[in-house]
Amino acid sequence: MRTIRAFIAINLPSSIRSLLHDTKDELSKQLPARTMRWVPIQNIHLTLKFLGDIQEDRLPSISRELDLVTKDHSPFNLDLGHLGCFPNPKKPRVVWIGIQGETKELMVIQQRIEGSLRRLGWEAESRKFHPHLTLGRVRDSRQLAVIKLPWGHQIHKEGFLVDSITLFESQLQSGGARYLTHYTSKLSSFAK
Repeated sequence: MRTIRAFIAINLPSSIRSLLHDTKDELSKQLPARTMRWVPIQNIHLTLKFLGDIQEDRLPSISRELDLVTKDHSPFNLDLGHLGCFPNPKKPRVVWIGIQGETKELMVIQQRIEGSLRRLGWEAESRKFHPHLTLGRVRDSRQLAVIKLPWGHQIHKEGFLVDSITLFESQLQSGGARYLTHYTSKLSSFAK
């Protein structure tokens, strides 16, 4: 049986990807060369649960669990938030854009996915869910720490509709990761 690397996420519309591309370009102008390893724009997504390496025959049961979660939820809106980093601005390792909007609904869905997957044998995430879109990973945090990036400032006030949750496969290749959609579960227009 084939093993794949998988995760569950919210895919982004092209309008949001375009804004993230512009943000990345603006930030890269402020940074010394090779300070960051930028995530390819087509790979940016809002991760809800990283599954790791799984047997391919587990995909149908995961897909069924996603359908059980999404049938009880209507589409909702999220917005791009502020510029942030992990773990902190003094020693940044990951640069991201936060998520705002109907985050209560997002948190409920994420927790329901956690619960569903726990029943299938996955351990619950030990860290608190912090919704964000990763723009890049820092190669040299000393260089980035001395540059005054606009941490905590809203980059774009732009929203998007979340109407589905996707189960992705991550194929690691020499040029970086390539993501394949295995299943998309639509949120219900009739959920209350």
